[in-house]
Amino acid sequence: MNKHSERRSSLRRPIHHEAIMKVTDELSLNCIIADFCLDGMFLKFMSESANRLMGFPDANGTAIELSFTGYQGKPYTISADIVHDIGGACGLHFLKRYDQAIQSLVNLSSDSGLPSNHSLPVKTILSECIQCIHENFGSLLHDFWALLEEELRAGAVKSNNDQSANSLMALAGKVKQRQASLQNSVMSAIEDPVAALDSHLEKRKAMSDRLSIVEKSEFEDWLVSRVIVLRCESDYQSLLMPLKLRLDALGVGDKMHHQSVFGPALLVSAFQPIVQSLIVDNTTEKLIFRVFEQKVMLQLKGLYEELNSILIRHNVLPKLKVNQSAISKKTTAKETTVKETTAQPEAASGIENRADTEPSTNAGTRVGTAASTGTRDELGTKTGSVKAPTPHVMAQDSLSQRPEIEFGSDTSRSFTLPPFSAPTQVPGASTDFSENQQIARSALSNVTNLLRSLRGVTEQVAGQEPKEAYSTDEFQQGLSVLQQSSGSVDWVESSKSLIDRVQENLSRSGEEKDIDDDKKAAIDVVDRFFLSMRKNPRISSDAKQYLLKLEVPVLKVLLNDERFFEDQQSSVRAVMNRIAQLGAKGSNLNASSKGKVTKLIQKIIEEFEGDTAVFDTVLTELDKLIDRQNNLYVKNVERVAAAADGTLKVEEANLATMRAINDRIAHKFVPSVLVTLINEGWKEYLNLTYIKHGEESEQWCEGLAVIDKLIAYGNDPGMPIDIKVILPKIQNGLKLVSGNNEASIGVRDALKAFILNAPKGKHLSEKAQQLQLPETEENLLSRNIHKSQELKDWIVKIKNIDLGAWLKLSKKDNEVTYMRLVWVAKGFSKFVFVNHQGMKVIELGLFKLANYFKDGRIEIDSAYELPMVNQGLDDMVKDVYDKLAYESSHDVRTGLINKSEFCRQVRLAMKKGKRTSACSLLFIHFRDSTNHALKLTESFSSQVVETLEKLSGSDAIMGRESETDFVIFNIVNDPASYKAASQSALIGLCQLSENVDAGLMVTVGESRAHLGFNNPESMIQHAQDSIKVQSSNVEEDDNQAIESKTSESNEADERVVIIDEAANAELDAKEFANLKFDIWAQAASEIIQGVVENESSKASTTMNSSAQLNLLCVVQGDNQTYTPANEAHATQLDEWWVQKLLHIQKANSQLFSDYQMIRVKLSAFVFNNDDLVERLVSLEHSGELNAIQICFDIYDCFEIVDIEFAVMRMNRLKSVGYSFCLDHFGSDRSPFSYLKALPVDMIKIDEVFIAALNQNKNDEAGEIAADSIVEIAHYMGKKVLAAEVDSAVCLQKMKHLKVDFVQGSTVAEIQKYDF
Repeated sequence: MNKHSERRSSLRRPIHHEAIMKVTDELSLNCIIADFCLDGMFLKFMSESANRLMGFPDANGTAIELSFTGYQGKPYTISADIVHDIGGACGLHFLKRYDQAIQSLVNLSSDSGLPSNHSLPVKTILSECIQCIHENFGSLLHDFWALLEEELRAGAVKSNNDQSANSLMALAGKVKQRQASLQNSVMSAIEDPVAALDSHLEKRKAMSDRLSIVEKSEFEDWLVSRVIVLRCESDYQSLLMPLKLRLDALGVGDKMHHQSVFGPALLVSAFQPIVQSLIVDNTTEKLIFRVFEQKVMLQLKGLYEELNSILIRHNVLPKLKVNQSAISKKTTAKETTVKETTAQPEAASGIENRADTEPSTNAGTRVGTAASTGTRDELGTKTGSVKAPTPHVMAQDSLSQRPEIEFGSDTSRSFTLPPFSAPTQVPGASTDFSENQQIARSALSNVTNLLRSLRGVTEQVAGQEPKEAYSTDEFQQGLSVLQQSSGSVDWVESSKSLIDRVQENLSRSGEEKDIDDDKKAAIDVVDRFFLSMRKNPRISSDAKQYLLKLEVPVLKVLLNDERFFEDQQSSVRAVMNRIAQLGAKGSNLNASSKGKVTKLIQKIIEEFEGDTAVFDTVLTELDKLIDRQNNLYVKNVERVAAAADGTLKVEEANLATMRAINDRIAHKFVPSVLVTLINEGWKEYLNLTYIKHGEESEQWCEGLAVIDKLIAYGNDPGMPIDIKVILPKIQNGLKLVSGNNEASIGVRDALKAFILNAPKGKHLSEKAQQLQLPETEENLLSRNIHKSQELKDWIVKIKNIDLGAWLKLSKKDNEVTYMRLVWVAKGFSKFVFVNHQGMKVIELGLFKLANYFKDGRIEIDSAYELPMVNQGLDDMVKDVYDKLAYESSHDVRTGLINKSEFCRQVRLAMKKGKRTSACSLLFIHFRDSTNHALKLTESFSSQVVETLEKLSGSDAIMGRESETDFVIFNIVNDPASYKAASQSALIGLCQLSENVDAGLMVTVGESRAHLGFNNPESMIQHAQDSIKVQSSNVEEDDNQAIESKTSESNEADERVVIIDEAANAELDAKEFANLKFDIWAQAASEIIQGVVENESSKASTTMNSSAQLNLLCVVQGDNQTYTPANEAHATQLDEWWVQKLLHIQKANSQLFSDYQMIRVKLSAFVFNNDDLVERLVSLEHSGELNAIQICFDIYDCFEIVDIEFAVMRMNRLKSVGYSFCLDHFGSDRSPFSYLKALPVDMIKIDEVFIAALNQNKNDEAGEIAADSIVEIAHYMGKKVLAAEVDSAVCLQKMKHLKVDFVQGSTVAEIQKYDF
């Protein structure tokens, strides 16, 4: 029991509340109530008030009156005696009971105050709880001493030398002899749990292995005890959390700290001094703590159950729901404290459980510690105990919610949960993979079909007889042979595909046969899956080598079970995930572990035929390696976090000490002896006091009071000063930091001389210099105010990164290091990152980290802990999407972009260049000698591309408009020469011997403009028109004639068109303010899929015609939807739409009543800053816009500058009700990475796919492509909208493809609205 609690007969409660202490009629002092109890208070004073109090002779015993404003503004006055004046602070003893005043302070210090229906006074309830601890903990402790004695004697027998054996035997005898006193010492230390916890927290804050002023042995004692506390907090979390919440409701303990007053810290801190008193070496100390942990601390479940029962019995939160309270606490208190506890939702999303394992629904484990019991799921997470929450990389806050650069989070935070231990979601999915198994299965099946279609495995080569297929037995035998030979091959270096290796191995049997389509499709899936794994930058080459040797076994599994990739309980999947986890890039498997994994892989190769039992066996062994890896990681991270805590505490102590000294003496004339005292060790003493006890402690106040009293005595030598009190205090403090008496003796003599000479006016004074404060992150930001404002968004982004997030650090040599955020200093001043072993990689301040982010040297990797199998499937879907997107905008044979993509890229080039720069567009048309179009061979088309690329610069944009037409856009100084050279080269190409028989002829048209024209469609049309004129004037049907006609640049019939840009300017080239718009609209219907009653019946569909209304902006006099081509017009259009929506809602239009959702276009430029985002939020809050009925179509997501900022801003809008649709899905304009990252609710299929399906022909390839687009979107958890559905055939196809919404003339005609 500490000395402060000995003076209190009841529990003290911390608070920070202003009051006025009246000493006499003439002397009233402003003060702060620092803590209180039923019997008294502890007050603190500012420097001026403290000096005035010190001028009051012998304050102890003085009667005072204390006035303060209590709960709900009610005033209170208390009469008390000063019982402990320490300078700058004092204790009060009440002259009578002030129950109402104390209850008011309790209410002020607690959000909820006391429960209104608690049955007994708090003191009585706590006494019952302490009695419970005495009975339960005391009983375990009583049995512990005998067990410890037995362990000590056993250790003596096993000891290697007599000295150690004798020491252990002596200690065993001492424990037996002193058992009763040891027991009493521990139990007495828990009489005042609040004071005991405060003491524990003060000691914890004082420690660091970098702390030169804290002895190594003291730090090791603290570290051992802290580890025990953390383990117990993890094991009893489901009981400690409700206990903490109930005690908070009673007003007991510190609500701002996560530890319960009755938690493991209370018991460990009570036991630790006993160990120190036994004076043992490190080895023996660890033995004592080990026995104490096993026999006492791990047997406390019954105690915490009973403590909760006592509080429930007294109606303290009797209906508390642990999970909901913890979740609420997490969401409202974002700054999670060190090792802060948090509950887990019932179904941990993304977990892939092993067979016969059920996910736990208990309360969550603390952030920072892996669960210690249960089996493992596919991620390597132990099930049967609860996992910590997934570290979400970016919070869904808007950047502007923290407009100022400020320092929050008043505690440091750490995260020691091992890698791959948290539940993981499919990136971008709104629901987890396991909850979408049916959708995922359908998507993968569709991907498989598409791969088969793209490979053409179902097509027979013309004129070739089909070969006999290998039988199942032949095929399986061939796979077995290939499997046995795979163990010795370096697959990482091998470039052969799986299909080639399988075919090559099968052909060795003699007769060459074919592989049937289903097997080819399975091989293709496995081949692509492992190809994606090869490209995975997060997996080391060693792990890739192990995994690639499993290609054939995985193929066998897939052939036996086509649902293998969706089987969340498969041990085969789990084995692959474990190997990837063990071999994550940056991990450092030792030689023994590598040898173990190699043997396990070889075991699979040698033994696997079809029964996956061998994978179960291997999985068990891999889990043991994972356990060892995780244990090492946790220990290392705990050391790193402890060191960071200690270093931070030293820095805080140094800063607080220097500020306190500067406040008192800087630039002031003070006694010279005081300057000497500070420089000779008192500053270091204050540092140590701050570290050990904190700035709220009496010791810290007493240390500063020494300075204050010496200053006051120097100013007024007539004031009383007790030299017998102050000199020993100074001498002991200096001795504590120096370790000897030399410094303190010299200072003591100088102080004696000062005290004797000051009344005579003979003491020396000097002007004290200001101590130079170390630069803090806050100072750094303030000093670089302009730079810090530039970094504001990055700083906010950093503050929203969750502990446990993985990041990529790019070094100067382009090498990438994966690192994890495990520690954040309070105030976000420092960030510590570790590698896979838990060893520190880098420590950065906020300012420097923000610069790293801005420069792209550090990036968040939100998918790092996604299981390897899920990553592989995700990459396969991405590959299919990329292929579809590529084919939708490219000519597959030549790789040239199509017309729409060509125009888009030309627009971008025009926008980036100087408006007055000249540009040229060539339109190249091939025909036969009869002046008719013809089909160009693939070989000739490739020759055309090669010829034009040689003539064109790197900035030229080349496209293919049709089978016979090519276009080139270029910025050239001499367009006439460029055209002539191009035409001459193409004519020469037509006259080559391999091409001359085809009778090919070429005509080149040209249009010229400036980049500011911004109308590529018009340039194409003018160049094409010039060709038509040329063709009508051709007099000779050979290339020579054409060449002679076009070689003369001044001939009228050359038809180079210089465009009248003013007359042909596109709308976007005009001033936006000069444009006049009409609003047109078209309804979109929801397709509601009916339930299939049996296999023979067909699914029925119904249409909800009031689902959506798409508002369209059309320029007056034009029939095309307006799409801006530059940022200025796009942002103006965004603002125009907001104004129109406000007008529509204000006018009480029926639109918001007739339709569930109104859709309008919104540019991606909105998400590059906060301006319009916050305006939209404000309009929703004010009721001017009904956000829940508004959906924005994002049509140019490639304009997003930073995807993570865009996600934050989009989530900000979604949080108030707005919805989003991603346009152009399935094209290069909407990359797959954006679909995964952006939290859109719906996607709109690119018009290229719909245009093909509007035809009445049977376009199987187009339907397969559209089907894949729909399935990919559903796989990612998004709704699907198909627009421009203008035929009944297309509408039926959309229903068949299970599109969610359709828009087009088959649903509703476009109508004009007048607003």
